[in-house]
Amino acid sequence: LLDFDFIGGISSQDAEIALREKLQERRHLIVIDNLETLYDVQGLMPILRISHPGRILITSRERYDAVNFIHHYSVAELDEAASIRLLRRTASQDEVEQVIQADDATLRIAYQKIGGNPLALRLFVGQALHSDLQKLVHDLERGESNITQTLYRFIFERAWQSLGEETQQVFMSMVFTSAAGDRASDVMATTGLPREMVMVGLDNLVRQNLVDVKRRSGVAVYTIHSLTRAFLEAKALGR
Repeated sequence: LLDFDFIGGISSQDAEIALREKLQERRHLIVIDNLETLYDVQGLMPILRISHPGRILITSRERYDAVNFIHHYSVAELDEAASIRLLRRTASQDEVEQVIQADDATLRIAYQKIGGNPLALRLFVGQALHSDLQKLVHDLERGESNITQTLYRFIFERAWQSLGEETQQVFMSMVFTSAAGDRASDVMATTGLPREMVMVGLDNLVRQNLVDVKRRSGVAVYTIHSLTRAFLEAKALGR
């Protein structure tokens, strides 16, 4: 939109004015990937408001509920069929023959242990470049695969470090929740923290997509992904 040399020679205020004029000249579609990785997210918010009549598409692992001009669309993880297709397509692109030739039953086991996280599925195919597929699947079944470790370093560890102490405590307590999810009162009983702290912590975790919330019989229940559970278990063991 704006020439880099031009931006380098003017103030941020003048750059914003120039950007506003450029955006109003004609419709644009701007894509900002991984918004949460930017140094100054809040400083970017005023810029997002001047996109009219164009649109800005943002991807982020965090929610920005306090920003009233952002429309949120949550993307669910891939289902089993889509996950297996992604495994095969990635294997075809990377020429990982043993994954290409694998039967659905083998890849189904990988999906059941990894889930529908595209990054984790791609990491699985990447490991199959240099490791025996059956051993990888066996390690997944025994919880000994380093796929999750790589994923955690990339995603979860950064998120963990950004959490306050009380929120970390609430997050850690989620390891004791059932696969179907538990109520806030159950989480509160595990942590021993006051209800207000637990609710603030859960809200923060939901906003960062570390914890999912759904309704069961009209009551909010909180759940975590199997990979998230494994991460918390590793944290508890000091790994």
